[in-house]
Amino acid sequence: IRIWNINTGKCRELESRTESFESLRWGPDGTRIAACWMLGCEVLVWEVETGRRHDLEAPEGCVSDLSWGPDGKRIAAWPESLENVWVWEVETGRRQELEGIKERLSDLSWAPDGKRIAARSLYSGEVWVWEVETGRRQELEGQEEV
Repeated sequence: IRIWNINTGKCRELESRTESFESLRWGPDGTRIAACWMLGCEVLVWEVETGRRHDLEAPEGCVSDLSWGPDGKRIAAWPESLENVWVWEVETGRRQELEGIKERLSDLSWAPDGKRIAARSLYSGEVWVWEVETGRRQELEGQEEV
């Protein structure tokens, strides 16, 4: 991964295991970048200034997308082949599993307060919301095809 400072023109290269990422996201405060790819069962997080890398290991399945929590301390992601959402604490690598539904998920999004995560079923379009603290899940009512 190469990052250019647009003011100085200087380039910083971050060490990586691959050159092909499925998802690459800046952290909310702009100090970190996270990435995942289909052949790697992990999320990689870099401190942009130091190049220090945190490897967040996925228990199974390849991670296909990710989303930073609004506080920048947690990342949520889901594996390509499973229906659960994983939430990691970036600094410790501690992982929490939020039980999913029987369909693949898409469009993962955090609530602004960081207390809930929403995702859409890739096939049915249903929207599910999890309380991150408890793992409790609910389906949003009133969905109709448009």
